[in-house]
Amino acid sequence: MTTVPLPDHYRTTVRRLVRVACVLLFVGLSVGLYSTDVLRSYRYGPAPRLIPEAERTGRARVEVPPELLWEATMDLRLSHGHIILIGGLLPLCVAASLVITHAAGATTIGKGTLEAFFWMYSAGATVAMGLILYKGIHYAEHVRGGDFDFAGIQQSLFGGSKALKGAAYGLSHTVLAISVGIIGVALWKSVAPLQAEAKPAA
Repeated sequence: MTTVPLPDHYRTTVRRLVRVACVLLFVGLSVGLYSTDVLRSYRYGPAPRLIPEAERTGRARVEVPPELLWEATMDLRLSHGHIILIGGLLPLCVAASLVITHAAGATTIGKGTLEAFFWMYSAGATVAMGLILYKGIHYAEHVRGGDFDFAGIQQSLFGGSKALKGAAYGLSHTVLAISVGIIGVALWKSVAPLQAEAKPAA
């Protein structure tokens, strides 16, 4: 079987995607370790309160009811999985798709399309992942420090600026969605010439 050589711009895109994925898989795992460490500062209790020094056992510093523990740490926990999925696994899937479809005889996707996808995805995904991590750290550290006013914590995000918050979420997710649309349409079109092998006549 003869291996079909990848075009240079495919090789460049695959190399970039794999390297980005390797870095962000490490980041995602590191965030998982950090979130586990943060959770050790909490323990369940009937009402939210800072634990006095005399009552502390282990590393627990704050007591919260179960529902508030989830609220305080939800985004931090989610950021671990989001970074691994969006930053690690999806780029590897796209890289594999490019190699597999090209080897199968699909139409070559243009260099400009792959460049647009990579840079838009990298920018949109990085900001989107950074936002959920920022929100997670913001909530977890406020509560760990004894701030149980969740409405106040929410309002204090981005220095209290709703415009900055809206711009950050709106732009990052729009760019990310467009990049996914670009590669999705490109792959869809590229495999159009592939047909199932004709069955021999009986």
